[in-house]
Amino acid sequence: MNIEEILAGDFSSIAGTWENDYEERLVFDDKGLVSEIYQVTLTTALAEGGFLSTQFEPIRALVGGALIRFIPSGIDASNPDTQDRSKHFKDRIWLSQSNGDLAFAREFYYKID
Repeated sequence: MNIEEILAGDFSSIAGTWENDYEERLVFDDKGLVSEIYQVTLTTALAEGGFLSTQFEPIRALVGGALIRFIPSGIDASNPDTQDRSKHFKDRIWLSQSNGDLAFAREFYYKID
């Protein structure tokens, strides 16, 4: 997972299918999220602490977005409010509307292909 490339709009380092423990999937190609409903926007992207935080938004609706984080292996995304309980030895994607969800390991997406 290459944060600098993602910030530049090149998603090739995460291209493929990512899945969480609920069997929810996200699919990326080199241009971004492959979806007719949602998009990942980089206009408000913030890279800090070794990971990238940005918006996961509906393509046509004005509401319903969430925060998405791209967290490379070896990075702990914990914050003062909650502990990152994911598998730190793997690249992962976290998608949620609440920072508290970092504590729920099943919420994290890991690459499956």
